[in-house]
Amino acid sequence: MKKTQYPSAPDSGEWAACPGQDNPSTQCIVGDVPEIWDGDESDHDGPYNGVETGMLNWHDFA
Repeated sequence: MKKTQYPSAPDSGEWAACPGQDNPSTQCIVGDVPEIWDGDESDHDGPYNGVETGMLNWHDFA
């Protein structure tokens, strides 16, 4: 069984164990955002343990 961890609450600094591939817990991806249309794209970039991810724009280097 695959076990994945995700932040348990935004900016809480805690991580929740999410066993299985489609865990319905609201602390896991599938339970928190059951349909892609229900999600907020800006949440995708993090932070994850203080690290922001995502695309950089050309003006980030200017």
